Amino acid sequence: MLMLTFYQTSVVADTWVDEDGNTFIVIENGVLSIYSTNSFYYFDELFTDVRKGAELRLCLGIKTGTGMASDCIGQYTPVPGFNNAGKTRSLHFDVGHLPFIMKAFEGYLSKGETMKLSIDNSDLFSAYSLNTNYRLKNEALDILELSD
Repeated sequence: MLMLTFYQTSVVADTWVDEDGNTFIVIENGVLSIYSTNSFYYFDELFTDVRKGAELRLCLGIKTGTGMASDCIGQYTPVPGFNNAGKTRSLHFDVGHLPFIMKAFEGYLSKGETMKLSIDNSDLFSAYSLNTNYRLKNEALDILELSD
């Protein structure tokens, strides 16, 4: 069972919610994890590609509009995961070799900046706008309470 502590008014540090309210990012111990609690075509396609061994490009940046994040930090073979009775899919990126970039990214988020993170396979991309004011929807919170 994926167990994170969420509060109605705030989210634990190192956990950032996408503006859609169904996806969240966790940055912990050198791993950046994207958790999706809903069916979203682009994430689902990328998740399926990763399960087949594909690499994804990971990009970060300050939100400046729609589309991908501005600064790509590398190609990765993320580890896919399932949680909450298979209702939550996740991709885990080892970014332990980039501590300064990740601290700067989290620093901007902590100061209330809206930041963007995107992943792509050179064909499709999935992008996430993150801000301290974004909250998970009740449906997402219900899914997180499901056991594995």
